[in-house]
Parts: sequence; structure tokens; C-alpha cells
Amino acid sequence: MTGTALPLRLCLLLLMLIAAPRVFAQEICDNAIDDDADGLVDLNDTSDCACGHILIVDSTVNSLIPNPSFELYDSLPTSISQLDYCTDWSQASMSTTDYYHALSNPKPGIPLPLPDGDAIVGFLAIHLLSGPNIPYMEYLGTNLLQPLQAGTPYVLRAYVTGGGMFDTTGNAMVPGWFGPLDITLFGKPTPVTFPAFDFGCPGDQGWMEIGHATYQAEPEWSVLTIAFTPPVDIASIMLGPPCAIPADHYPRYDPADTLLLGVQYPYYLMDDLVLNTQDQFTGVIAPSGGLCAQDLVLTAYPPPNTVGYQWYLDGVALMGETDDVLEVSVAMGPGLYTCVARNAANDCLAMEHRVAPEPLTLDLSISPLTGCRPLEVEFECATPLASITWHFGDGTSAQGDTLSHTYVDTGTYDDLFVDYASLSGCTYSMPLNKLITVHPKPEIGIHVDLPGPYTGGEQLQLQGTGGPAEHWSWTFGNVPPYVVLNTQTTTFPLPTAAGEYEVALYARNAFDCLDTAYIRFTVPACNANTVFVPSAFSPDASGKNDRQCVYGECILYMTFRIFDRWGNKVYESTDPKACWDGLHNGQPVNAGVFMYHLRATLTTDEVVEKQGNITLVR
Repeated sequence: MTGTALPLRLCLLLLMLIAAPRVFAQEICDNAIDDDADGLVDLNDTSDCACGHILIVDSTVNSLIPNPSFELYDSLPTSISQLDYCTDWSQASMSTTDYYHALSNPKPGIPLPLPDGDAIVGFLAIHLLSGPNIPYMEYLGTNLLQPLQAGTPYVLRAYVTGGGMFDTTGNAMVPGWFGPLDITLFGKPTPVTFPAFDFGCPGDQGWMEIGHATYQAEPEWSVLTIAFTPPVDIASIMLGPPCAIPADHYPRYDPADTLLLGVQYPYYLMDDLVLNTQDQFTGVIAPSGGLCAQDLVLTAYPPPNTVGYQWYLDGVALMGETDDVLEVSVAMGPGLYTCVARNAANDCLAMEHRVAPEPLTLDLSISPLTGCRPLEVEFECATPLASITWHFGDGTSAQGDTLSHTYVDTGTYDDLFVDYASLSGCTYSMPLNKLITVHPKPEIGIHVDLPGPYTGGEQLQLQGTGGPAEHWSWTFGNVPPYVVLNTQTTTFPLPTAAGEYEVALYARNAFDCLDTAYIRFTVPACNANTVFVPSAFSPDASGKNDRQCVYGECILYMTFRIFDRWGNKVYESTDPKACWDGLHNGQPVNAGVFMYHLRATLTTDEVVEKQGNITLVR
């Protein structure tokens, strides 16, 4: 890399002005007070306290980016959309990034001199563009000379200008100027072939955001530094706008220009991209330790000849912090830390480092993620924590490293997250990005065509109810045919032998969820002792003992006769379920003693004969 250092821009003197009280005071830029009562304190008052970034040309730092100043080319560019002409570089997606060279297509409006050599690159940053290729985002793309190592701090330092309008018919940069833009670095663990995808944001195409820095538009070159630590090894990078481009970055054109020949787009230019480990650079802030561990230290590495420092948090001065090292207390907390370094001529460099709450990589397991209701799910966190609370997505939560939770209702649960506290005391809330799906069970039952009680030898018609289900099957225990498959209805041959018999029905639905229903049938003992004729009844419509019946569940056939004391037959029946109501020829018989004779054939083919007296009481 070659080049000549640009003149240092004069920064507002960080000195307290001593003056008599007046209605409108001058803003003092390092006292944490809104001196001029405009609602802005210290560096936030950019109209009074803007501090320029010193332009540093440091030829001692080698770049891990090939062709970092874009000086090497396969062909000289002749128009826009020709970044592919630059050796080792490419437009990262189908959106067309630009390549400029002083020998072939110099563009009016680009600040001169160029930071390094004769070539630069440019990209649009558009919030909205009508047409089929929305979102339209332009990026630079290259494969690194060697992979970045996970966990190692790096710095990408680049020259940048722009944030004005790119005029398609004239100058490359014209007013007006846009608000700040987070120039963002994306990476992938493996080398890629560019263009890597069609249109859109790299973060939506499998690329990882690994760093960014905020750039405020201005019509001159300044230095941008992106300090970052990649979580994984990185072999290829993209550089350009963030996925969420600010809403003020939209195209502008003259309504009379119906051919849209003079459309102006938000545009940025870059040069001399130097990427290496953080310890290779000056003009950056290097962190060590952690905020939650209460040992976070920020160390500024300013340019040579620095004579004074002032630290700021979110633009407000930290009083008494005037060294190159800042010990960040938990009370200070996360935020944007700025160290303003001044040289003897009161030129200044504002170095920035953003402190975020310490992220933790949690070792979590959730299993199973799908199943049938009720679904019992095991949750486990193997990372040592002070506490963790699981939110299960069904309105309930529980605390513990390892626990189980039962999902009772059918549905999909996607609002799962954890609240946790690290061992150093920082608290976090993190979505789990997991779906737990609980499928319904068939919820079946068994219907019998005849109500009980039952006698041995009956053929019972059984039907499965509920569902829906794809497969039905029956088991009859030790009763032939033992198993009946693939039918919702079946016949169960009730054995003649006394005992209890269980039938089970299994049903499986399309989600492979199983439900089981059971029913038991009792066959009473069947012999002469089980046949019973009561010796008295009272047909007085009281609802108690109003009829004379024969009891015996296993009676197959019978003849039951009742005679008065003179031998006249007053009742006869062959129906085992029928009973005498005390009437003869439709008239009540008188109270007294009657004789009966019973001949019954049982389901076991045994013939039973009984006779005796019956007392009718009125």
C-alpha cells in the first residue's frame, strides 16, 4: 500500500471557555453539561463539538484482503457496474457494484486526492427501489488471503466518503447529505464464488454479520474502523450497507424526467481496505476482560504525538477519565465509548468502541420437539449459570438447569425463550428459535350394540368411536380369534364359561399418535344354583318388588307356570326376561299362596327344574 498522508482536520478545541454569564453559553465539550441549553451534551452537540477523524496512512500494516487499494485490474473500467474488472474483487450479489480508475473513467465530484493510488470502488445504499429486485443492496465481495481466526480481535480500516447523491448523468457526489449509515461487514467460513446470490441482504442468504461501524456522510475522505472478533473462522467477506437501510436513503429524481435519466441515489465510495489483527493498528480501541466480570478495560491506541485524552460514554464526558486506559465499571454499563485523543496542535481523533452486554453461548437441549398429546419435553442447560428460567410458550414457565414440562393441549408452540443470569451477574433474555409441535391423539372409545348384563355365548357387535384414525385393531385376550386388524367394527364372541373378558381397541392417526380403549364383559357362573325364584312379591305399584321374576343370566330357554291353590294356571311364560305382575285375564288376583313350576335350559345345555310356593301380598 502506498499513499501520502492527508492534512489533519482541525477538531474543536476541548478547552473550557471562561466567560461572564450570558443568556446563550458556548457548549463546552468535555464537562458533561449542556452549556448552551440546546438539549445536546458534549459530543452529541455535533454543531459545536464535532471532532474529525485523523486520516492515517500507515504502510506498516499488511492487509489480509487481496488487492486492498483496488489498483490491480484485469481490465480498466469504462462505466459503472464493473467491479468484476478489479483483480480479486467482485460484486458480491447480482446488484452491480462500481469500479473507478483515474486512467479510464474518472468521475467528477469525487474528493481528490484519492487516499491511495488511482482506483476506488462505490456502492448504492437504497432503502427502496421500485421494480422486481427489491431489496436492492450493493456489496463488495472477496475471498481473504488467509482465514480470520475465531476469537481473535481484528480491525478493518478503510477510507470512506459519500453519503451524498450519485447523479447518473453527472457528478458522482452531489448534495444533499444523508444521515448516518452502519457500514457492515459480513463473513462466511468458506471461500465462495461471487456473485454469491441474486438480490437482498447477505444476512438473509446464510452470511454472518461480523462487524459494523457508523459513518456520517461528508464530502471528503475520512477513516472508518470496524473492530470485531469473529465467532467462527472466516474465509470470505462482503462489505456494504446494513440489512436495515435507513429510511432517508431513497432515490430522488425530477418528476419531469420521465425517462429517469437523472435519478440520484444515496452513494458511498471506499478505498484502501486494510484488515489485520487488532494489535497491528493505531487509532483504535482494544477491549480486554468483560463487563459482567467487572474487569473490562478499554485501551486506546492513538496516533503518535498524542498529548491528551478524554473519554465519553454515549457522547457525554466521563469526568476525570483522561488517560489512554479506561476501566469500565458495571455502573457505567453498555454503550458507545469514545476516546478523543489530541495532539499538540489540538488536532483530534475520535476513537470509538461499543460495549454490549456480554453474550453467552448456551449449551441447551430440548427433546423431543414433536410428539403426541400429552407431550412431555425435557429441557436442559449444560452451561453454568446463576439462574435460568424457561418460558414454554404455553403461558407457563419454570426455573432450573434440568426439568421436564408436559404440553397438554394440541398445537404449535413457537414463543419459547429463556431468562438467565450469568455467574458474573448479568441478566439476559434469549429466544430459543425452536418449534414444539403437539399432535392430537385419536381419543377413541368402544360402543356395544347391546347393553349388559350379558350371558355366555352372545355375539356382541363392537364399534370404535372417536378419532379420526388411520388404523384400527382389536385384541380379545385369550378368546379366539384373539386379534382383529384394520377394522373399526367387529364381532366379539362372548365365551360361555364364567369369568371376566377384556377387549382392547387400538387406533393410530396420521401423526402416528396412538390411543387405546378398553371394555370388560362379565359372564356369570351358570348352573342350577344361579337360577333363583323369589318366594314372595307385592304388586302394589310401589316400585319395590312389584313383579314376580325368574333370575338367572344364563337361562337360554324356560317354561315358567304359576297355579292358584286349586290348581288353576294363572300365569305362564317362556321368556326369561318376562315377569308376572299379579294379574290374571287382566284382573288382579287375590292375595294368597301360589305354586310355581320352572323348567329351564341353560346356556351350558344343563336343564334345571324347580317348583315351590310364591306368596302374593297386597
